[in-house]
Amino acid sequence: WEITNTFRYRINEHWLPYFELRWLDRNVGPYHREQNQIRIGAKYFF
Repeated sequence: WEITNTFRYRINEHWLPYFELRWLDRNVGPYHREQNQIRIGAKYFF
């Protein structure tokens, strides 16, 4: 079970920075807890 929100903005034809938020519902092992992830990056297209 995973919910992901991604925000992208194309600067020009080459650069595409993005910001991603994730909510992970991990029901595995003895922990049984939720996790949150934040991913920040940029894609470059040739």
